Amino acid sequence: MTLIAWYFSPDLAVSQAEAGETETAEITAQQRPNPSVSFSPVYTIGGPPWGLGLSLDVPIETANKRSIRRVLAQALTTVAHLRVAEAAWQVRRRLRAQVVELGAAEARSLSASAEVDAQQALVQVHERLVAQGLGSGVLLAQAHADLSSVRVAQSTAMGEVRLAKARLGQVLGLPIEARGVHEIRWDGFTQAPTDLDLSAMRETGLRNRLDLRRLLAQYAGAESALQLEVAKQYPDIHLGPGWSWNTDTQQFTLGVSFNLPLNGNRGPIAEAAAQRRTAAARFIALQAEIIAGIDQAVIAYRTAVETFRLAERQLDDHRELLARAERAVAVGTGDSLVLAQLQLNVAVAQRARVDALHAVQRAVTSLEDAVQQPLVAAEAVPIDVTLPTTPPSAQESIP
Repeated sequence: MTLIAWYFSPDLAVSQAEAGETETAEITAQQRPNPSVSFSPVYTIGGPPWGLGLSLDVPIETANKRSIRRVLAQALTTVAHLRVAEAAWQVRRRLRAQVVELGAAEARSLSASAEVDAQQALVQVHERLVAQGLGSGVLLAQAHADLSSVRVAQSTAMGEVRLAKARLGQVLGLPIEARGVHEIRWDGFTQAPTDLDLSAMRETGLRNRLDLRRLLAQYAGAESALQLEVAKQYPDIHLGPGWSWNTDTQQFTLGVSFNLPLNGNRGPIAEAAAQRRTAAARFIALQAEIIAGIDQAVIAYRTAVETFRLAERQLDDHRELLARAERAVAVGTGDSLVLAQLQLNVAVAQRARVDALHAVQRAVTSLEDAVQQPLVAAEAVPIDVTLPTTPPSAQESIP
């Protein structure tokens, strides 16, 4: 399903188009400046009337500016590629979230059906006792009211299943009428992933977070932009060979020109240095935000797992009581009303387990998003980029 969602995702298509546009900028960055030519006919009064002039302007870049531009363009391309990877991850995150919602809706629907069956059995027991003169009409009325309530809950759960499938179809880029959308199932919801390795979540997140890697690439681009402005302190040289003709006279010239760096390009250098400091500060701020988010996601996951285990123990206890009551009824020493009530208690405990399981799956989705790595399925977002290995510091010296 992930490949389908990627294929039909408009956000991913936009990111890929923007990455392609950025890649073409590398061609421009590698180009050398074109020479120029000028042709100047001359008319002279009081002498030989006509003359011709031809001159060239050949620019020569200094201080390795072309290589620096190429590195800058490559950094911007890396940023664009990471944006594509971010878009792909967001598609995968939304897909898992909706699959979890679908699994929870289907489990709640089954639990609601079991609760309706148990409540109907309880109503039948009350009706039989009332008919025998052993029951209470008030308790029977209450049982009928409870049956109406659980039927409403069942109808709501069935509607949530249809809505979850429609939302899942939207994430997949498929209309709800598309073939196969209504047949989508996810068996992975039934078991809670309670054994995730949480020992290295911070390290995993700081290595894998695409937004952090993108800011690192942006810092590399800001560094290259600063180097380019520093290189502009050294003016480019323009060679100007020329030739002129007037009747029987020919002249050859060779001119050299360059800008005088009187201001040392201090303004653009200061701007580029400030932009580099901003990029470093953003990286450090995001790093702190990621660490806090991972810690919160780990706490939420552990809390959800603990609640799920309590819900499972509660369900096991109710099932054990039900088994005892069934054995007592089988040997003629049990109470049918108690048995029906225990069956209803088991159905209610199953609903509580589904809610706890849903919370665990949601916590797993949040934890995966915090570290941007699948923790259950062996899937990964393919990224082929080269990034600087040393994180930036908020205080950097100007070269």
